[in-house]
Amino acid sequence: MAPSQSAISAQAQLHHAYLLGLQLMVATREGPQTIEQWMFRLFRRQHLEKFLSSFEKLGLTGLPDAVACAQYHVLSNGVGGVAVEYMPESDTKAWVRYRYPRWWLDGPAICGVPVEASRGFMRGWHAHNGVSLGNPRLAFVCVSEDMTGDLDSAATLSSLITTWPAMSVYSTRPRNARLRSIPPSNPSRRPSNGTKSVC
Repeated sequence: MAPSQSAISAQAQLHHAYLLGLQLMVATREGPQTIEQWMFRLFRRQHLEKFLSSFEKLGLTGLPDAVACAQYHVLSNGVGGVAVEYMPESDTKAWVRYRYPRWWLDGPAICGVPVEASRGFMRGWHAHNGVSLGNPRLAFVCVSEDMTGDLDSAATLSSLITTWPAMSVYSTRPRNARLRSIPPSNPSRRPSNGTKSVC
């Protein structure tokens, strides 16, 4: 017998609360460097298990790398109930904006989890996109982040996924930069593959 949608949703909320509690515990007991390494390992493992294997399922095969990665973050997060906006500029440049509320920092938890946790998950997942796709020029650039107070008013995290003209050292780690203003979202350009949120 298949589980009901409400049972799946309840389980998702329990897992979410457990992850949040673990982040707070590790951050307060072991410190910022430990939480960064823990988040890095958690998200790198998930990246290696899920990223490439989901491309065909999400209809991203054959798209330019920067566009495919940006759409991946929108579609895969959407399945889990996380709102992410997509702003394509060209075949080599696309923006993503994670909307409030920040899924993995529910309520006042943002006050107790250090910025290193965010850096760990970006390094573990986003910065490995180019490596997984065999494209050393693909880079993830974080341009706005709520945990530092330097944020785009509409988002918890805004980033640029781009293909540099030459090989980039940022293909294996995220870059933080404060670039020009982020383009507005256009909902009509949001990718869709018919998947539904489970939360």
